[in-house]
Amino acid sequence: MSATKIGTEVFGVRVVSGSVRSDEPGSIVLRQLYPGRPADIGVIDSIENGTGEVTVYPGHRREWTERDRSALASFFVACYTDRYLDCLSSTASSASPFSTSLPSEATDDRAA
Repeated sequence: MSATKIGTEVFGVRVVSGSVRSDEPGSIVLRQLYPGRPADIGVIDSIENGTGEVTVYPGHRREWTERDRSALASFFVACYTDRYLDCLSSTASSASPFSTSLPSEATDDRAA
């Protein structure tokens, strides 16, 4: 199963990346990269409505408040939407906007 990374962001003291797996193109998998060892912490579903529904896995729920979850959804749904729209305009005939012909890594355009 391949995945396309759509973004990475800092949320407080935590760094989280979001990826879309080829077998679940309507969901974003959230992976906490720091602190601690990298681990999948949850998913964002219902992206098509523009807000996203964040589900944090049980072992990580206490760490993420409703405000944090809202920030995760806001950032990653925007990344997904931007990526999706870019893919639609460049590969209109593709069955999935996250085809294997896309780069596997998203770039970070934030100033250093």
